Amino acid sequence: DGLQSFNLLAENITPSILKPEEHTITPDANKIGMHLNEFNSEELEEAINNYKVAFSLDGDFSGELRQECQNPLMLRFVSEIFKDGTAKLPASITSLELFELYFQRKMEPVENRSLAEIILSRLATLIFASGYRSQLKDEVVSGFAWNNDYEITLQSLFRLGVLSKTVVDEQERVGFEFNKFLLYFYIFKVKRLHSVAPNLQI
Repeated sequence: DGLQSFNLLAENITPSILKPEEHTITPDANKIGMHLNEFNSEELEEAINNYKVAFSLDGDFSGELRQECQNPLMLRFVSEIFKDGTAKLPASITSLELFELYFQRKMEPVENRSLAEIILSRLATLIFASGYRSQLKDEVVSGFAWNNDYEITLQSLFRLGVLSKTVVDEQERVGFEFNKFLLYFYIFKVKRLHSVAPNLQI
């Protein structure tokens, strides 16, 4: 339909994208926000069938979970959480519960969780301060006594799919794989605004 779907994170950081006339232009890939249309019923059914096989998911997508997964990135996100039959797919789960579960599962294999949280907090803070969805790795590591333990932890976050990296003009850039997880992490881990939980729309 020519319109882009912008998430809450994009709208909070770059309010200008709320202008209708700007929704029809091709977005800057470095700017924050996801630009994917939701699945229609047929597409969702086909995608779910494919993901259930690819990720060895146990159970069915129904209720709130199915609604969440109309967004292609959320389907991938949910599949990452419940892959290999780690737990049966729930019919009822909130976005907040999904993100917390994702965070706990992703951190399990990380050798030094505290370093991982430091890296994620630094990156999330830089993203919110700048309004750009990826940051130069050099900027992320500056201010730390960066050592091999930090580097191993960062590489684990890449390997686990929590963070992503790209090379632009021969410089490595780092970002969160899922922007909605970035929003969750920034609010509940960096800012620790637990009091807003009942009203948060992620």
